[in-house]
Amino acid sequence: MTQYDNFIKQQTVHLLYVLIVFLVICSLVIGLNLFFGLPAVLSWSYFGTILRGFFNTPNKVKWLNYSLGISLFGVALWIALPH
Repeated sequence: MTQYDNFIKQQTVHLLYVLIVFLVICSLVIGLNLFFGLPAVLSWSYFGTILRGFFNTPNKVKWLNYSLGISLFGVALWIALPH
């Protein structure tokens, strides 16, 4: 084997290590996203369904809008005023 062949072999092994590390990291990201992300999305949609059933009349929706508007105004004041 020549020196060039040894260099190519070393670079190929190094590239394979990099590829394996990349695939392991991608697998971890996908796994963590499935472990944490999927339950979060499912619980968010479940609570949204519950809230849709609770706010089914125009009067309840009006009071929800009033309360959220007041809380938004309170947050804006809290941000705007010096602490």
